[in-house]
Amino acid sequence: MKALQALAVTDELRFEVSKQTALAFVVKRKPDDMQQLAEAISHRHGIVSKQQAHRLDVAYCSFAAAAAARSLAAAGTQVLFPIMRG
Repeated sequence: MKALQALAVTDELRFEVSKQTALAFVVKRKPDDMQQLAEAISHRHGIVSKQQAHRLDVAYCSFAAAAAARSLAAAGTQVLFPIMRG
């Protein structure tokens, strides 16, 4: 955690939370099956929440890896990074 803070202090690391609005749904007509609508909305909300949590996990792992690499480099250890290809 201290290594992450050190990266933030030197402005090598920045994480900002999106200012987007929360997930919202608009019901434009009364559904035939209110229970089915509630389940569909709940399911969609669960998917979106998992995606958001995954993005946060990826960001944290990236920051932690950067902090670890910085610590290793400061100790004189050569740091190699894999090449990411899409």
